Amino acid sequence: MTENVPSDGVRTFFDRQQETHQYESLKAMTRELDEEAARVLNSAVRGDVLSVGGIWDFFSWGDQLKTLTVLDLSSEMLKSYCPVDAKGIVGDFYHHEFAEERFDTIVFPLMLHHTPQGNWQECEARVVEAIERAQRLLREGGHLYIFEGCPAPAWMPVQRALLPVTKWFLARFGQPPVVVYSRAFYERVLTERFGSCEAKLVDPEGFDWRKWYPVFMAVRWLRMPLAVYPKLHVISAPAGA
Repeated sequence: MTENVPSDGVRTFFDRQQETHQYESLKAMTRELDEEAARVLNSAVRGDVLSVGGIWDFFSWGDQLKTLTVLDLSSEMLKSYCPVDAKGIVGDFYHHEFAEERFDTIVFPLMLHHTPQGNWQECEARVVEAIERAQRLLREGGHLYIFEGCPAPAWMPVQRALLPVTKWFLARFGQPPVVVYSRAFYERVLTERFGSCEAKLVDPEGFDWRKWYPVFMAVRWLRMPLAVYPKLHVISAPAGA
């Protein structure tokens, strides 16, 4: 592993989540959703692959993959989740230098909601910057995949208005800010930059949507039913013909 990590609360938070096994306990609650997302991603990714912010759960190394690079701020996460034969890099996607047109596939697996900084416009700009950086790293004919929870449209004005309060609240529990973005936002940004995109809802047959799930990772007592929680999507866009 190579080191290229700024001092960052996200890195510290996820190191602690992994060291205390808190992350594992949360993922156990969404196992069926992660398995369904993995079925989509495992069959779609190909060539030289970059996964940003760790690797998706239930990753499998198919014959269509040539190389896999896993970039994560948290060294503890990489120790546990970087697959055998993959190249693990401790680093920040916004600062780490890769050669342009280096990858055939780039995946953001449940990572972009951990990138917010500043006001609402600046939070959205951070996501746009990540997508534009990914576009520069993709070869012609490659694909970008975003695995994220997208809330119902009615939740977006509430989240935007409460952003300062949410930051203050999470800081009290040692968690960096979290912002989730609508499916329409991702579709607009990807279509503007790639020309087209496709969004698939992760909806495994028979999944129990009545489960109560923590709204924030560090605040386990604040829960809501998964039926009203941001719904997981796999959103993809092609990098040219």
